[in-house]
Amino acid sequence: MEIYWTHIEFKYLPGSEHFGECEGGFVYAFVQAKDVRDALPRFLDEMKANKFGTMNVDHVSMYDSIPWETDEDQKKYDALAEKAKGTTNVILDTISAYYKR
Repeated sequence: MEIYWTHIEFKYLPGSEHFGECEGGFVYAFVQAKDVRDALPRFLDEMKANKFGTMNVDHVSMYDSIPWETDEDQKKYDALAEKAKGTTNVILDTISAYYKR
């Protein structure tokens, strides 16, 4: 099992916490999986469980020493990947939301 990560753009669906307030958002997610075919549906299921409509999945790839721009980001995302090693759950980063116009 390896750690996979993704960057997903989504829209808030009825019943979600910020529906009507926010239009959508972006989030990084991490999961322990056998391969990409195992990871992708788990990411999509997590979006559905949070009542997020997936608009775009930038990538699904193995998280292996990804170089981040800052040491702070490196520590943050390495820690999220490490957290994913200890669970079968999808681990979400802080959501970056955008508001309705």
